[in-house]
Amino acid sequence: MESKSEFEDEKIDEVKFLVHENDCEKFYMCNGDFKFEMLCPKIHDGKRLHFNQNLNVCDWPQAVKCH
Repeated sequence: MESKSEFEDEKIDEVKFLVHENDCEKFYMCNGDFKFEMLCPKIHDGKRLHFNQNLNVCDWPQAVKCH
């Protein structure tokens, strides 16, 4: 007989990523009722990676179609 985990019946919130509405270098990380504004890392000359919504990662600006 398999034992059941005590957390098996509880809903576990998934982390979701959303595009920032005004800035390609930012994105939102959401978990349950919480929404955190995040900033992609710097690459050079003060420029930053851009959030890639297809991969849910910060990516090279030339790989992301963001205006």
